Amino acid sequence: MKRDPALITLSREHLPALILAYRLRHGRSSNPAHPWPTDPVAQRSQALVFIHGDLARHFAAEEEVLFPLKGQLSDPGPSDRVWAEHQQFWQQVHQIEDALPEALPPLLKALGELLDAHVRFEERVWFEQLQRELPPEQLDSVMAKLEQHLPPGSCSSL
Repeated sequence: MKRDPALITLSREHLPALILAYRLRHGRSSNPAHPWPTDPVAQRSQALVFIHGDLARHFAAEEEVLFPLKGQLSDPGPSDRVWAEHQQFWQQVHQIEDALPEALPPLLKALGELLDAHVRFEERVWFEQLQRELPPEQLDSVMAKLEQHLPPGSCSSL
C-alpha cells in the first residue's frame, strides 16, 4: 500500500507493534537474533516497557491528531472502531499488569491477537480512508502535528 507522507511515521511504527503482537501470540520471537523470554512474567515485563513507552506515545498521537478529523470523513465507523480498540487494549493491559503468573499465557496471547488485528485494520482500512478522503492541505497539517508528537526514529524496535 502506498502511504501518504503524512501517515508514514505512524505506519512505520506499526512494524514494532506487529513484532510484539507476534511474540505475544506465539510466546517466542521469530528472529533468533532478537530472543524473547520463555517465562510469561518476563514476557509481561518486556511487553509493558514497549507498551507504556513507544506504543502509548503512538496511540496518543493517533488520538490527539487523527481522531478529531473523523467528522470530515464520509464514514466515522473506522475511527470509532480504532478508538474502541484503543480502550479495549488498555483494559487488557491492566488485566495483564494485575494477573498472577499462571494466568498470563492466555492473556498475553489475547493481547497479541488484538494488537495484530488492530494494526492491520489501521493500515488496510483507516489510514486508507484518511489519505483518500482528507484534502492535501489537511494531510500536510496532520504531518506537521504528528512530527511534534513522534519525531522520526522515535519508536524503537523490539
